[in-house]
Amino acid sequence: MKKQYLCGLFLAASFSSHATYIDYRHEWLGDQHKQEDRIKMGHSLNNGIYFSVEGKWESKQGGFLDNLSSKGNEFELGYKYKLLDNLSITPSFALDSGERDTAYKFSVKSVYNWTDAFSSGLRLRYAVRDYEREYDPDRASQHYWQANLYLGYRIYDVSFDYDFEYKFDTDYPALRGKEKDYVHNVTVAWRGNKTWVPYVELGYVSYDDGSYEKDGKTYRDAWEMRYRVGITYNF
Repeated sequence: MKKQYLCGLFLAASFSSHATYIDYRHEWLGDQHKQEDRIKMGHSLNNGIYFSVEGKWESKQGGFLDNLSSKGNEFELGYKYKLLDNLSITPSFALDSGERDTAYKFSVKSVYNWTDAFSSGLRLRYAVRDYEREYDPDRASQHYWQANLYLGYRIYDVSFDYDFEYKFDTDYPALRGKEKDYVHNVTVAWRGNKTWVPYVELGYVSYDDGSYEKDGKTYRDAWEMRYRVGITYNF
């Protein structure tokens, strides 16, 4: 019932303003040969409140849109407050729900526009993931902190964005069995058309290929390229 109410609220707001978008993104992991897809809808109000919903899928057989299965859904609610003309701060909450687990993500993000072309930002997030007892009765909740550094630059109709993501103080072993992990990501988008915005992303991410073993367990120690391509439609 709650999900139906949220969807109805989102659809009602979507047709009441022009600050609405739909984003489709396809992802391919180079070494693992995994493919995933995501569709996201978002809406911003004039008072700074925004919300979004997204659905995520993965291809079980590794092919493009081949034998898709759900990877869950995410709902996010936030408030963008302008401290200055070129400085904003945005607290937000995201609920990431899947068949086997649910994650609660609390974030605060700040963005500073140095010029019309260059910006930078920081985000701090705390998250907890609970596992369904039906599938993992003995698995404890997982907690982690995450920090993101953003750099953005725009030249004419092309924008370049860099995102460094660092997870730390995880209560589960991540990179090489330690309580940390990180990701590099670069995005290039063409913004010559305000309605349609195509983009590509190139990420450098860690994964467990079975080569690093410690105390009888394997951990993330290999690296691969993550390729993403997508398009955003702005109403």
